[in-house]
Order: sequence, then C-alpha cells, then structure tokens
Amino acid sequence: MKKKLYEQYQVEVQSMIRKSDQVYLIIGKNGKYILKYVKNHMENLYRRLSLTTNDAFLLPLKSRDGKYVEYFEEKYFTLTPYLEEEAILSYDIRLSFFMKTIAKLHHSTLYPMRVGDQYFEETLNYFDQQIESLQNELDSRMERVEKEDYHSPADWFFLSNYHHFSLALKEASKHVNRFEEEWKKESDLSLCLTYQNFSFEHILPSHGKIIAIEKMAIAPCIYDLYDVFLHLKNETISLKPYLKDYLDIHPLKPFEQEWFFALLFLPPLERKKEDIEDIASLLNTLRYIKRSEEIATEFYNPSQTTKEQE
Repeated sequence: MKKKLYEQYQVEVQSMIRKSDQVYLIIGKNGKYILKYVKNHMENLYRRLSLTTNDAFLLPLKSRDGKYVEYFEEKYFTLTPYLEEEAILSYDIRLSFFMKTIAKLHHSTLYPMRVGDQYFEETLNYFDQQIESLQNELDSRMERVEKEDYHSPADWFFLSNYHHFSLALKEASKHVNRFEEEWKKESDLSLCLTYQNFSFEHILPSHGKIIAIEKMAIAPCIYDLYDVFLHLKNETISLKPYLKDYLDIHPLKPFEQEWFFALLFLPPLERKKEDIEDIASLLNTLRYIKRSEEIATEFYNPSQTTKEQE
C-alpha cells in the first residue's frame, strides 16, 4: 500500500494507524491523510459532486490517474486530507451549518426521474409492514398485560401511555394515505445527492467542511432529514430552528412532506427484559413521539386538496 500511495498521490508514508476495519490514519512526510475502503460506485458520485458549486463536502484527493477511488489488492479506497476535529463541540453552530449545507446540496443537484408503479408500491408496502408490525407489537403486549394478574411498574407505565403509542401509528397511517394521494399528482420523483451519514463529529464549521462522505447516494431529499431526526431523537437540542433553515432554502413538495411525516410517526418500540430498562425504553419512545408532534405542529402544511377533503 505504501508504494501505491506514493505512485498515485506522491505521499511518502511514515506510518499507518488503524482506526477501524475500513479506516486508516496515514502519517505522511508532508501531512496526514485518511484512507478509507469504499465501494467502487462512489467514483461516479464523487465526480457528480465535484461538478456542483458546493465545496463544503470534503472530496477525496484525485490520484495520478485522475480517479477519486483507487484499487489495491482487490479493494477500492480513497485518500482524503486529514482535518483536525473542532476543539469545542458547538452543537448549535454545527447543526446550523449542516442543515443549510445539505439544503443547498439538495437544491443544486435536484433532478426529476420517472419511476414505475413498482417503486411506489414498494414504498407503500414498507409503510404498511412497519405500521402492522408496530401495531401487532402493541396489541400483543396489551393482551399479555390484560391476562396477567400481576402488573410490573413497566406494565403500568405501558398501560398509562398506550394511547400515545396508538395515536402515533394512526398519525403515520394518515400521512401514508395523504402521501398516496399527493404522489398520484406527480409525474416524476425528485432525486438529489444525499449525505446520509449525520454525526456532529463529521461537521467542521471552522474548516467550512463536512467530512465522511462515503455514504452519499442519489435519493429523495427526505432521507437526509429523517437521518438527522433519528440521530437527534434522544438529544435535548431542538431541530425546529434548523429545519426552518433547511426549508427556507429547499421547501418540500406536498408528497415529500407527507412522506417525511409518515416516517416520523413510526415510533421505535423495543421491549427490554429488565423493568428499569423497559421503562427507560418506553420513555425514549414517548420523547420520540413528542419531538415528532412538535415538528409536525410547527411545519406541517397540508395541501389545499387535503384541506378540502378534511
């Protein structure tokens, strides 16, 4: 590998420090680099990203052969300049920078794509399966609790909050139905470059960069919004002001809005064996639902057709 790096990047390797199975820190004579093993198809995505005016995402170095992704010993890899992490984790500054940056990325790389009915049916089937699975989980637990004479503190907590879980699923179903109606009005699906690798450690505002772009994909923009929401579901930081920043730059179409909120109202349900852990898990689900409701109250704007139907 040292010889390969010198031939393709003129990097004289002094040492290689393993960070994970896929990531190595390269100490070179003239600087530090990150070597990552990636999938071959990333070459096309990186080329597409390089053609945009958005330079906030840290691209890998080009090799002597003009490639972003190189090959060595049956593996594909990239080499990227190493940037020091921020000294202080300023969540608000990082999140603001990230949301505005991905909004610009989505807006500048947006393109329509015709998709068949199969894609639409697969999306609806996914929602149907998720809602059915979550509802079955709620119903089976309720049946068990009703049959047993002894109720643990976790059982009582579940019983007292059952209506919150059930209402979330009803809300998800409502948005799925509206998503189906709004989709019928669209002739194309809007796709764009998406990041899908949110982490505060990847956001470096002082450098003006977002790193770790190896999970980029061409997909609906809401995938990035949902990814951020999932990562912040147990955080105290509010997503509302940062989501506003995003929507000011890249508003969602009606069908995308319904799609996003249908995802948001699928509550994570995970039953734990120990009572204390089970109560903690239920509390996390309630917090998730509350955050979903807060965002829906602030930003949900049904189309005129939906309002008339209601």
